[in-house]
Amino acid sequence: MTTGCSTIHTTGCHTLHDMTTGCHTLHDMTTGCSTIHTTGCHTLHDMTTGCSTIHTTGCHTLHDMTTGCSTIHTTGCHTLHDMTTGCSTIHTTGCHTLHDMTTGCSTIHTTGCHTLHDMTTGCSTIHTTGCHTLHDMTTCCSTIHTTGCHTLHDMTTGCHTLHDMTTGCHTLHDMTTGCHTLHDMTTGCHTLHDMTTGCHTLHDMTTGCHTLHDMTTGCHTLHDMTTGCHTLHDMTTGCHTLHDMTTGCHTLHDMTTGCHTLHDMTTGCLTLHDMATGCLTLHDMATGCHTLHDMATGCHTLHDMTTGCHTLHDMTTGCHTLHDMATGCHTLHDMTTGCSTIHTTGCHTLHDMTTGCSTIHTTGCHTLHDMTTGCHTLHDMTTGCHTLHDMTTGCHTLHDMTTGCSTIHTTGCHTLHHMTTGCHTLHDMTTGCHTLHDMTTGCLTLHDMATGCHTLHDMATGCHTLHDMTTGCHAT
Repeated sequence: MTTGCSTIHTTGCHTLHDMTTGCHTLHDMTTGCSTIHTTGCHTLHDMTTGCSTIHTTGCHTLHDMTTGCSTIHTTGCHTLHDMTTGCSTIHTTGCHTLHDMTTGCSTIHTTGCHTLHDMTTGCSTIHTTGCHTLHDMTTCCSTIHTTGCHTLHDMTTGCHTLHDMTTGCHTLHDMTTGCHTLHDMTTGCHTLHDMTTGCHTLHDMTTGCHTLHDMTTGCHTLHDMTTGCHTLHDMTTGCHTLHDMTTGCHTLHDMTTGCHTLHDMTTGCLTLHDMATGCLTLHDMATGCHTLHDMATGCHTLHDMTTGCHTLHDMTTGCHTLHDMATGCHTLHDMTTGCSTIHTTGCHTLHDMTTGCSTIHTTGCHTLHDMTTGCHTLHDMTTGCHTLHDMTTGCHTLHDMTTGCSTIHTTGCHTLHHMTTGCHTLHDMTTGCHTLHDMTTGCLTLHDMATGCHTLHDMATGCHTLHDMTTGCHAT
């Protein structure tokens, strides 16, 4: 009557009714628990675990005195508040959400995945089986992390980049152009694959070169950023062509023949280098000529396409030879002596620029033309004779190298000079006579071929004697 309370004692428990508060408390002697019933709720105190549970309409809250946590159970979910970490976890059907009060993050756990929302960076990460995806709210990018690689999706550019953690490569896929680029972290190269043209380009960061591979033609082109050159490799023909951007030239290397050809864009010439013979040939597009340089002999030959001639320049002797395809002649110019020699069918002519003479060489003889005197001399290699033709007098003189004689041919007669006896004989072609001049005695003898007589003229006595060959007489 003093407290206004009443206590009901039953088997194993007793109930206290507090008239002031309107509550009643049930003490269970068996479990050591006590339950306080107030208006619309009741609280269970567990003496063993040190926990107390508040039951309200549609939910109940468990306070754990040991861990410092409290759990609110509502319809279909319960929330765990961790007093130590400052976190609270909401458990709903099939998922639970962890709110971290320190980092400002919240993580949603669903079946087989969980999502981390970072309140500081504005990012959210979805963790699924074997991968997780990072959504960056600032850059509009999302990154998919899978086993050994991750892929970055850029929402602004429409590109996504695959990072391969194993090989150290990453590949950029451009959704606009249809290209993708492979960056190799080991070699420092990156390769651009063009899905439209079927080409791919390799950029070598070390050498400064990039190579274009054309899948259609089977060619690849190397661009050298240092020299300004690019080289085209043709997989079909086995050739490669070097384009020099500085000089305007390009060089074709033929892998089959071992030749390479230089095209000069400025002069319009092209030069063929033959690796087998050591020769190089220059083709002049303007003049229609081409020149062959022989590296072994030191000669070069000029072919003139207009005249049909070709000229051989011998670098050793200083000579050059002109071959005329029309006439069948060739001319040798000797730069040392100043002579030139014309070779025709069966003969050749030597022109001496110093003396003004020219010599014709035929089979077994040669003829010397003296431009000063107007004479020419025929040398017969067989008989050992030579004949002098005097263009002024109309005479020619035969020198016999065997007998030591020389014969002067004039109009209608010829004179024989005998070098041994000192005599000379005049042959008159008209009368059939010949006259012997004896240089020792001062006599001359006339032989008459018609009568068979000969007459001796003695220059000392003033006499002359007639010898008649028919009668055997002679008269003084």
